Amino acid sequence: MQKSITTTYGEVSLLFGKKSAYAVPKYQRAYAWEDEEIEDFLADLEKIFIARKNDNPVSHFFGSIIVVQKLIEGTSNNSLFELVDGQQRIATFVMLMLAVYQELSNLKEEKEVVENYSLLETVNTRIIEIQETFLFFKLDTNQGIKNQKVLTLSNLDNKFFVSLYNNVSTSTSSSYEEEKPKSHKRLENAFNNIKNKVVRLIDSNDIATKIANLKIINDNVLVDFTVVKIDTASKEEASTMFQVLNNRGKNLSNGDLLRAQTLEMLEEFPSIQEEAEGVWDYILSDSPEDTDDFLRHIYVSKKGKRAEKNLLKMFGDSFFAKSQDALTKDKALEILETIREIKKQVVILRKLKEGEWPWSAEKIDTNVVSSWDKSRLSLIVKELKNTSAFPLFLAVAANDLNQKIFLRIVRAVETASFRYTAICQQHYTKITTIYYAEAENIWDKKSAYNPDGLDKKIQALIDEKAGDNVFEVALKTLRYNSNNKILKYFLITLEDYWDWYKNSAKGRPLPDDRAKFYNFADTTIEHIYAQNDGTDPNMKEVANNLGNLTIASLLENDKMANKPFDKKRVILQESNAKMNKTIGQKTDWKRSDISDRTDELIKMAMKIFRLK
Repeated sequence: MQKSITTTYGEVSLLFGKKSAYAVPKYQRAYAWEDEEIEDFLADLEKIFIARKNDNPVSHFFGSIIVVQKLIEGTSNNSLFELVDGQQRIATFVMLMLAVYQELSNLKEEKEVVENYSLLETVNTRIIEIQETFLFFKLDTNQGIKNQKVLTLSNLDNKFFVSLYNNVSTSTSSSYEEEKPKSHKRLENAFNNIKNKVVRLIDSNDIATKIANLKIINDNVLVDFTVVKIDTASKEEASTMFQVLNNRGKNLSNGDLLRAQTLEMLEEFPSIQEEAEGVWDYILSDSPEDTDDFLRHIYVSKKGKRAEKNLLKMFGDSFFAKSQDALTKDKALEILETIREIKKQVVILRKLKEGEWPWSAEKIDTNVVSSWDKSRLSLIVKELKNTSAFPLFLAVAANDLNQKIFLRIVRAVETASFRYTAICQQHYTKITTIYYAEAENIWDKKSAYNPDGLDKKIQALIDEKAGDNVFEVALKTLRYNSNNKILKYFLITLEDYWDWYKNSAKGRPLPDDRAKFYNFADTTIEHIYAQNDGTDPNMKEVANNLGNLTIASLLENDKMANKPFDKKRVILQESNAKMNKTIGQKTDWKRSDISDRTDELIKMAMKIFRLK
């Protein structure tokens, strides 16, 4: 049987009336419009309201809606339109007319209206028209007469949405706890903003003028706003159309679309679908951008390769491949378990995004993991701005491997992030290819995984593209004000490994004290020869060079300020930083000292930032 699509352009009135109803599939996302979208909508409303009030009505195109047409159960000619796209628009139109309905209901109680039969009849007639067109209407079905809601939202939102028009004269928040779902807060906020706008637009000391202004808003909605309605009897066609046309309004994330696809697959198993819906609501509580990033990291981690532009298709095909056969309960449970696994990995990625250790507090092995170790991960994410290793980190944490392995991998990634990427400015493609392949390797081997191979691959790439000569030249170009975050990170790291370097510099670098770490935000870069000391032009030329820079606490920084070296050296001698105590042993500070210290810091870096 050939499928058909009907496209109709016209006034919003073509969507309502004729005893037709709309329903958001229960597997669709919740109400998503924020202040920005509502403000745009109300600005459009005010524009066409003023135009019609001045007898110069104008049309305003409000976008498209995509529906799958069905029959309302128990009827032979009443349509139920399943909203594949357009729920934000339809819900907002309904809330606008609900606000008009509320104002008319309030006016009905006014003495001037009660005592004026003509006004009272007008108000009553319009109240009934709005109710039957936008809220609910009487429907004759096989089971008898029933009230049919014009709009039914998703499972998460519908009860709350109904409360808006069942209690229109009371506060919408009175029956709900403070910690309501975000979509409920969006609905409530949208409705309150719409009500306030309606009150302002109709404001008048004359009751008849208020009623006339409310009629203008009614005509704005039904006549002046225009839409394109795309109607099909096929869900597949509707979904395809949606993905092609989804470029207006509040764009859906890939997570929203995956949610819709998977919940639709589970329609034959309502209890499983309901549980999956709750898991998806948790997964999608981040911004759409973060959600898409998280899904991309999950895909890369499992598959070992970059997700191409069509993440939705690649992710769906890889994790939710749709069988041509009817879905069995066992397969439905597998889908639910996959969604649960996505949730577990999203929890890990949320921690990684904040630079936090990706195990829950009770699972952190305190015999292995110190405060200093946690700080290194934070530095990678927050200061070196490396998120490309997230799929690799995710593979270790999601498989709950020994946290010693995670420490090894953090060390390897930190070395590559600083030496290969930040200092030697090598393109990230080759290093991320290593990360991605290693992540897949971890998923394959799990507890049998050994990180030695990762160290070898990264070091081989460093030797090829960021060897000692390249690294040395690049480090010598470091200057204060060129990239102070990188400079601060570098100096803090050298301080952490100071004793290891001075004592032997053999084996893997080990920090002097794993129980403490330098708080990046509370540590400053200090000029040994004061930056603004103009007494020696020869020194001023090299004041911003690497060898003239050290770290200091905020208090030490205040004490040293722009003092000359003979004053600073006393403070440096008392510093907790070992590199500062070394500097403080000097009796003076010359240009040759800056050159010598630059060479010494670079020698340290050569030993510290390598993996063999």
